[in-house]
Amino acid sequence: SDARAHKETEQDLLNKLQSGGFTRAATSHGFTIARVGSGGRPVRLDLGVLYAHLDEVSQDLAYREAIQQAAEILGNNDVQEAIRATMGEPYRKSLEAILLATATGNMHSSDAAKDLPILRTARLNVTVGVMGFNMRSLLTQPLGLTQSIARIGAKEVGKGVAWLFANPTKINERIASVNELSAYMTDRAKTMTRELDDMTSKLGRESRLDKIRQFGYAPMVFLDVVTVAYPTWWGAFDSAMNGRAEGIDAGDEKSAILYADNIVRTTQGSGGAQNLSMVQQSSEAMKLLTMFYGYFNTTFNLQAEAYNRARADGSSLPRALLKRDFIGQTMMLQIIPAILAGLLLEKWPDEEELEEDATWAWTKWSLAQFVNHGGAQMAVVRDVASGITSPFGFSITAADSFGKAAVDVGKLSVKYIESQVDEDSEFELSPAAAKRLARALGTLGGVPGTSQLVRTGDYLYKLSRDELKREPENVAELLQGALMLGDR
Repeated sequence: SDARAHKETEQDLLNKLQSGGFTRAATSHGFTIARVGSGGRPVRLDLGVLYAHLDEVSQDLAYREAIQQAAEILGNNDVQEAIRATMGEPYRKSLEAILLATATGNMHSSDAAKDLPILRTARLNVTVGVMGFNMRSLLTQPLGLTQSIARIGAKEVGKGVAWLFANPTKINERIASVNELSAYMTDRAKTMTRELDDMTSKLGRESRLDKIRQFGYAPMVFLDVVTVAYPTWWGAFDSAMNGRAEGIDAGDEKSAILYADNIVRTTQGSGGAQNLSMVQQSSEAMKLLTMFYGYFNTTFNLQAEAYNRARADGSSLPRALLKRDFIGQTMMLQIIPAILAGLLLEKWPDEEELEEDATWAWTKWSLAQFVNHGGAQMAVVRDVASGITSPFGFSITAADSFGKAAVDVGKLSVKYIESQVDEDSEFELSPAAAKRLARALGTLGGVPGTSQLVRTGDYLYKLSRDELKREPENVAELLQGALMLGDR
């Protein structure tokens, strides 16, 4: 089977890495060798083998040289010992696993889903239902600049923003100029998140549903382009071209492009095996546990880097935490985005709380934002944190809403059938049931914007009937409730 062939390819590469004897390309390139038999494996007769072959060829053409060079370095015994001595064996194994995933590409990412494709469908449908046209996600998109500032500085980011918006009529031209320089930025609209990459990276297999799903991401991709990714890229590129990036000579365009690509990857996140931690790609089950996690994983990595730099000179923990650079990084990565996101998305202290003790009310509110933001950077921990601070309770994966949706549709269907069979039974679709049905159908079908439509529709319906838990006192509260909070 394909899965067996994939495992053999992966094991072959793993053996070379562990032995330090890497002498040829690690990407799958069996198509370059004459066919001598199936090795006892059944021969695939479906047309899907054509697309699998094209995936294999494109992966080999794109990554063969890079994988070979990386594997030669990582497979070197001295390098392995140095990594073990400084970072530990788990770190070396993580590098090894990421290289394996990059080498095997789509064969790796889809292998775990082949036996249970429903898991992949649930993940993609729930993600697009929640993220598609979601005002909560759209309004917080520009906050990604705080991570760019943490990495390359406010001055460089400011230059990038000024460059893009100096002449609004030429924004498209400037975006095109970046795309001419960087293949990565050209494809970012398709690889911005793990789920987008999953939908767009399989040659010849893009379904109509995948196109609908991609449409749901369009507003978020647009805001990523104009508010974060391209300003960040240009700021990094300009700093490197002018000799302000460490290790890059002024005027070295090739290195400046690679540097800028890497800055966007590490600050804003991206799909693809080489850009994801192993917890995000090791299996379909782990993908379910790390839904909506990509950006926060980059936050965690940046904070960990800041901590490691603070301790690099042997400083004690208290002294490291009080270093100016570490405090500045923590402000940009944790404090400022947590507060700004909370002000945009969460319910503020009410009048009663403010009248009783305004200082304590805002302190308690701020602590909740810090817990949510910090917890979001660790899988599973984030689910516990949000369960404590939000009214929705604990949920190990957002994909469980797919199962709940199926149950809701099933229950309503049974009640309807009973009403048609039994004359004494009546079927009445209450507003609450209609809300559950709309959410369930949208979730099961992967309809972009399901969460946003249900949230806004429910809020406006209750507003028209004076049934809101908290009546808006001004236009700002009305918009916040209708677009972001809902009736809570």
